[in-house]
Amino acid sequence: MTQTTPNSYGFSPADERKLVWKLDFRLIPILGLLYLISFIDRVNIGQAKVAGMVTDLGMTSHQFQIANTIFFATYVAFEIIGNLLVKRFRPSRILPVMITLWSAILIGQAFVKNAGHLYTTRVLLGVFEAGLFPGAIYIISLYYPRQEQALRMGFLFSACVLAGAFGGVLAYGLSRIRGAGLEGWRYIYLIEGCISIAIGIASFFLVVDLPETANFLSEKERGFVMHRIKQGQGALSLDVKFSWSHVWSAFLDFKLYMFATLYFMMGALLYALSTFAPFIISQLGDWTQAESQLLTVPPFAAGFITTVASAYISDRTGKRGPIIIVGSFVSLIGYILVLVIPDHAPGAKYFSLFVMVAGFSPAAASVLAWGAGSFGPTYKRGITQGVIMSSGNTAGILSSFLYPDSDKPDFIIGHSTSAAFSFCTLVLAAVLYFILRRENKQRDRKYGTLDEIYAIINEQGGSGVEKTYTPEKDVEDVDARAAVTTRNEFVDLPPVLLETFGLHGYSRDEIAGLGDKHPMFRYLC
Repeated sequence: MTQTTPNSYGFSPADERKLVWKLDFRLIPILGLLYLISFIDRVNIGQAKVAGMVTDLGMTSHQFQIANTIFFATYVAFEIIGNLLVKRFRPSRILPVMITLWSAILIGQAFVKNAGHLYTTRVLLGVFEAGLFPGAIYIISLYYPRQEQALRMGFLFSACVLAGAFGGVLAYGLSRIRGAGLEGWRYIYLIEGCISIAIGIASFFLVVDLPETANFLSEKERGFVMHRIKQGQGALSLDVKFSWSHVWSAFLDFKLYMFATLYFMMGALLYALSTFAPFIISQLGDWTQAESQLLTVPPFAAGFITTVASAYISDRTGKRGPIIIVGSFVSLIGYILVLVIPDHAPGAKYFSLFVMVAGFSPAAASVLAWGAGSFGPTYKRGITQGVIMSSGNTAGILSSFLYPDSDKPDFIIGHSTSAAFSFCTLVLAAVLYFILRRENKQRDRKYGTLDEIYAIINEQGGSGVEKTYTPEKDVEDVDARAAVTTRNEFVDLPPVLLETFGLHGYSRDEIAGLGDKHPMFRYLC
């Protein structure tokens, strides 16, 4: 959904749609590609296992679990540091450097001789991959208002779902290569690492920086992009000074822990199936290693389609909670099916994988978008986003232990735990949905609906300014324009609204610092 933004930049609704398409074409493909290769590079260990890595290295099932888990330990530990580096320095430099470094590590992983070597490469892989996804989310938040973020985050998130499909095909072909004294599974790491390095080098020229310095936009377009963000983010986009109160507000907000729990449970399902799908499929029937790898493709392709479609619906309708509720219900059905279908029906068990992925993939993407638009001001939102994303990646540690060799061929532990997570996600998302809807209604009753509030703003103007109040107006006088553009409808409120909101005596900074507690803020549900 493209919003129509009042402006004095001369952009009509048609011009705005063209600009958004331009942003989409320039940002989303490269960010999606980078996340695609990062996810393939972290979960290809599951494909390598099916191709014989564990046997060739003399590893036990427990050692494989450690190798898979240790990546997430360093990934989570360095995620905040990586995020800060992206924000402190130019994304167009930090992200390509990270990609090039982890790609070199992946190439080195092709030559490991034992479990210890594999542990080392997985630790370093987690360190250098940590900043990519937060960095990509950060870039999206700089260019799109929150009403448009769900679809773009859905496309970005769907890259990790697509990795399950594309990674299976790629691993199948690479594992069949023989030569130079290397086993097939080593070529999975070697060739995928070389591909990643090539993309990393190209990303030096493709990753964008902040909107105000984006060279693919004209000066007029850059100004309008930043204007759209301020308009679309509303009370969440106000510039505020750092205060420890924002930190305490983030950690004392119960919604943070609800969102973090939702993303943890969805993250566990995503990581578990992305890593162990080839192994799970190999136990469903009398299929070869190659067939097992290829059969991972269709379920994740279906998940890609449902993720993108759900993100589109979410953006068009402004709904977040219902997408998660429906998605988790669908995944619950999938896990129940795989548990109750008898072993002599491997085709039906395989079909259940389609249902699982088609359910939890869009649910996970929607949790991320929902959480990103539910907290403010800026510093509070940064903290909450970091905690939510870290919780999902922490789930990767748990996912490493859900499908041990000792539980094959039925994997009762893994499927049962995943079914329980799906059910709990459904319930928790429903509870959060009704809590936020009730909060919106309470604010409507206490302060008036947004339509009523804006009617008062337009009638009385803000900060003593008469006539119709808009953040910017078409005025000829330069000083008059400067005065108008410095006003903000969320802080420069008419006296009657200051009285209604109970904000008499508040400074502009104090009103801006209210963030999601601002009387004009409403949750997307």
